[in-house]
Amino acid sequence: MSDLKERLNLMLMGGMVTPTIALGKKLGLFEDLGAVASEASPADARTVADKAGCKERYVREWLAVLSCAGFIEVTPDEKFWLTDEAKHEFSGMNNLSVAYMTFLPAVVKTFNELADAFKKEVRYGLEYAQFSDFYSVMDNVTQTMHDAHLIPDYLPQIGMLDKLEAGVKVLDVGCGSGYHALKMASAFPKCEVHAADISEEAIGMANESLRKQG
Repeated sequence: MSDLKERLNLMLMGGMVTPTIALGKKLGLFEDLGAVASEASPADARTVADKAGCKERYVREWLAVLSCAGFIEVTPDEKFWLTDEAKHEFSGMNNLSVAYMTFLPAVVKTFNELADAFKKEVRYGLEYAQFSDFYSVMDNVTQTMHDAHLIPDYLPQIGMLDKLEAGVKVLDVGCGSGYHALKMASAFPKCEVHAADISEEAIGMANESLRKQG
């Protein structure tokens, strides 16, 4: 097989597995599998499905895909479990690559509209509102990237820590869900933090987060 053909084949396999991982993240299937199964006591598809509140047939197919891809362990009698490393990487916000995989379902929803946008004299582009899941997915990716590093690592590197601790006005342009603005406001109470975005949906998410955090 030529290098090009091999790369195309790998791309195809990755393209099939990526949405399967995203599905597992959306439904919490990795956490459910980790809760009911271990190497010493692997679980069948029905047990995992019952834990997840999902249909057994669908869960069995999901388990099979990720077992073939090498992310889920499987026994000869079709019982499943996750290694400790897999439990960690697929849980919460532990792995940035997994977080980015959740973008795929949000993006492909607009595939046909995007194809039209390429053509002359059809449309000029897509509206933010068409990407209905964008901000929730972006929020997850952002937190995975920055939650542990924004305050202790990034801000000191750009020489802003002393000013923020003393109190300055901060403007977060393109604030999305408001994650960064709220995190900075909490960490630096002497600052006056403002946040703006062109999306009403994003501002709604930010205001809801503000309400919850007080």
